[in-house]
Amino acid sequence: MKDVMQHWHKMSKEEAERYWQEGLGQEMAYYDANIKKDIEIEIKENQLNKLIQNGKLSKDEIRNIIDLDPEVFEILYNRNKK
Repeated sequence: MKDVMQHWHKMSKEEAERYWQEGLGQEMAYYDANIKKDIEIEIKENQLNKLIQNGKLSKDEIRNIIDLDPEVFEILYNRNKK
């Protein structure tokens, strides 16, 4: 993924336009959206970890603070609960 992003940023405007016209740009937009989602989840996981370490809130209280899909929350919670 990192290689794909580096390649994308090195393209000229004309190359980028050609890729968009050929449909590859749509694929890159998909990757961009996933990168943004990954960053969002990483930020929320850091927040979740801090709340767990604080120890003052229950799992349900943390779930209400951290706005994540329930399945994703469970995975991250279990990964960070020590």
